[in-house]
Amino acid sequence: MKKENQVFNMRRFGLCFKQYVGENWRRLLLQACVIAGTLTIVAVCAGLNELGWYRSMLEDGETIKGINDSAIDNEMPFFIMLLMGFGAISASLAFSSLGSKEGRIRALVSPFSQFEKYLTRWLIYIPGFLLVFFASAYIADAIRVISFSLLTPYSEFIHFIGSKDIFEFNSDTDGVAFNIYVFTFLFVQSIFMLGSSVWPKNSLIKTFGVGALVMFVYFMIGLVSALTDMHPTGIIRFHQTGQETVDLFILLVKCGVSLIIIFNYVICYLRFKEMEVINRW
Repeated sequence: MKKENQVFNMRRFGLCFKQYVGENWRRLLLQACVIAGTLTIVAVCAGLNELGWYRSMLEDGETIKGINDSAIDNEMPFFIMLLMGFGAISASLAFSSLGSKEGRIRALVSPFSQFEKYLTRWLIYIPGFLLVFFASAYIADAIRVISFSLLTPYSEFIHFIGSKDIFEFNSDTDGVAFNIYVFTFLFVQSIFMLGSSVWPKNSLIKTFGVGALVMFVYFMIGLVSALTDMHPTGIIRFHQTGQETVDLFILLVKCGVSLIIIFNYVICYLRFKEMEVINRW
């Protein structure tokens, strides 16, 4: 008789995922509605803010060719900030149920492995959040486009968000800013999910406080390093580097941040796995 894998079993994982969603669907649905509602408000406000621009384009006889919808340029910075903010909140809620005695007991007596329970939470609060956010962003943008196209005479200047608006936002034709946004978001989520495993109660506030303290320490170290690298005149020395050196540095930073992200999730799992041995929450 084949022994069942005690770490991961696809059928058992499916049941674990179904049970978690079934027990928390109201809370998950509320979070999705808050995200969608907030993005819709931002999109509509961005459209209202550009009514004057649409009017001037129409009066000047401009055509749709070569004209970008400026409302999209207003939306994108807020969408990016909300992505970071909601991403941190979502990750900090991954282990919030363990903040109560009933939640800890329910997790301990659950017949699923710790890895299956951890993977369930990771899929819901990390990639699951991304799916909800991007779907909500496109729905919010569609509401803006459809409503303003029907209610105003400026439909020819109103467009949907396209891939170019995302990947080349803020004239980012070489993709550097896009990579910064992506790695920053992934890093922030990993930090806040790790914080959720350490502090199930008030995880968002505690993780943010510790993160702010660490960032302050790094800032002071950087400031001291910069001051020690100054000329007597008070001018900081900047050393010229070639493009190959810059590219190599960017690659090393990407690899370093990727390793930190993986490390955070591994430590998060090990912290969660401690419940198998002793209740240290």
